[in-house]
Amino acid sequence: MEAIEELKLTGRLPSPPGVGMAILELTSGDDFVIGDVARVIQSDPALTGRLLKLTNSSRNATIRPITTVEDAVNRLGMSTLRAVALGFSLVSNYREGACQAFDFTAFWSESLARALAAQQVASALEIGNPAEAYCCGLLAKIGKLGLACVHPALYAEVLGENKEADLLGAEFAAFAVNHADLGEALLLDWGLPAFLSRVVAVNGNHARLANETKSTTELVHLLQIAEPIARLCVVGEDRSESDVVKLEAAQSQSEMNEDNFQKLCKDVSESWREWVGILDLSTNKVPSSDLAEDADPNPITVGEDESLDSEDASRSRTLRVLVIDEDPISVGILSKSIADSEHEVMSCRQGGKALATVLDFLPDIVICNAELTDTTGLELVRTLRGCPEGRQVYIMLLSARDDPNIELDAYRVGVDDFMLKPFDPLLVRAHLDAGARLVAMKRQIQNSRQELEAQVAEMAILNRRLMKASLTDPLTGLPNRRSAMETLKTEWAEAAQIKDARVALMIIDIDHFKLVNDSFGHDVGDEVLKRTAVVFDSGARLEEKVARIGGEEFLVVCAHGSSDHAEECAERLRVAVEENHIVFGGFDSHVTVSIGVAFGNPHVEGYEAVLKTADEALYTAKKSGRNQVHVLHPGALV
Repeated sequence: MEAIEELKLTGRLPSPPGVGMAILELTSGDDFVIGDVARVIQSDPALTGRLLKLTNSSRNATIRPITTVEDAVNRLGMSTLRAVALGFSLVSNYREGACQAFDFTAFWSESLARALAAQQVASALEIGNPAEAYCCGLLAKIGKLGLACVHPALYAEVLGENKEADLLGAEFAAFAVNHADLGEALLLDWGLPAFLSRVVAVNGNHARLANETKSTTELVHLLQIAEPIARLCVVGEDRSESDVVKLEAAQSQSEMNEDNFQKLCKDVSESWREWVGILDLSTNKVPSSDLAEDADPNPITVGEDESLDSEDASRSRTLRVLVIDEDPISVGILSKSIADSEHEVMSCRQGGKALATVLDFLPDIVICNAELTDTTGLELVRTLRGCPEGRQVYIMLLSARDDPNIELDAYRVGVDDFMLKPFDPLLVRAHLDAGARLVAMKRQIQNSRQELEAQVAEMAILNRRLMKASLTDPLTGLPNRRSAMETLKTEWAEAAQIKDARVALMIIDIDHFKLVNDSFGHDVGDEVLKRTAVVFDSGARLEEKVARIGGEEFLVVCAHGSSDHAEECAERLRVAVEENHIVFGGFDSHVTVSIGVAFGNPHVEGYEAVLKTADEALYTAKKSGRNQVHVLHPGALV
């Protein structure tokens, strides 16, 4: 898809981190080894911890606690593991962003609720694969995240000015792509099955659903039921009358009795709350319970006035600093030095919980004691450098042991600075200032990169609009002749790679269209063309490419189309046009079309000859009385 290729150039498009993508690729076939999957998972300490936590949670608990990744994989199953790994990795990397009108936490919270609801509904109704339903629920609106990441400022305006029902159209007007189509392209780019990507494309745009496969329509049906259930989880007691009405409609659509449906909703809500804790998602933007346990309840911010106004504090403190030390005296001295440098400081006094604190607090600088009771500073540094959040942090290691080997090992595992205890507070501030300069330099580089990315994103929008304009008929919105010819060349070349493949071409002409223009005016004629184009666009299936090639003529390219399929397609479109009553200006009637159908074998001839044959077939249909389909069968051409 051209849109995603252009958006990739911005460097902002969301994608699963290396570990998430590696798991998807490794398990895409049937020949993978569980040990290989476990080794990939173990390369991400945060993912490993959350996976074990999920496996040992109350809903998955066994008599024997799960302590290894291999056991967790066996316990959860590979389908669930792929969905969980994808969810964990995406949530971890995209918890916040520059789009102020896009609530990243609420997005993931609602996506998680939708995923769990879809999974439960799939199990209850015995429709499809629950793991696939979970994946579709989680990623159903992933295109919104993409637009928020690539075009944060402009997308904030779009979100602020439009209701959900109008969002697809407003997105396309602003970016020449909407979140549904972008979501489809993202899933395909990640290597997920095509039918799952189609679910994302048509969910919320059900006019396109009639021509989809059974597997796609079933999953969209599940999402329609799951959406109000997910909404119930997120809004809780603040549900509106509209929420209640939609929930009742979902129950009716599920054909479940009230007791069973209520139980399903309760199960989804309980699972959602449990998973919110596992993923460390705070639904009300306060520190999660894990963070409250891991860190001191009140950040230490010592200064001349501890009750500083919040606005003054936010202006004066430029960095977030995390102190990891079990010694309260050291924590106090360090915290005062940091606060005197006008930075925000939080302390964590348990090394084993430091990683979770880093993931929640997201500090710019970490000052860590090398000697901790439940781990070592070197092990913690190595773990931090193994996850994306930890690689961005400036780390200073403190040690009470005057041993050159400790300092050497510290730099080897990835620390940025090293100091011996006991330390001089003034020296701490000097080292902190050096770290602050490096962090500021990184920020400056990041800001410059973001400005460049913004310029690339703006150019991408312009390029998509120009490309769209060059390939689109401005009156009907269908692909134009140039686009049709490019599509035809592509389909012809692809069919040539397949033995005995044939491509069907259909040329459609609106009957007596000149009479419409002469009798009612060109404005009426234009409206007839537009409304007929709508019929073609909504009536054509995914493999049937429709374009306007000039005047009142349209072309349909049907790749790999059999004789029966092509004739059925042509007759379907003919009947749809005939049944489409048009009222505009002085026109109050319907129009009819004549259709010529021909087939080509790419191994034998070029598409130009088949186009000419389809034109001859159209001429025969019109000469025979119009409002009919005339087909030249393959045997006549080979």
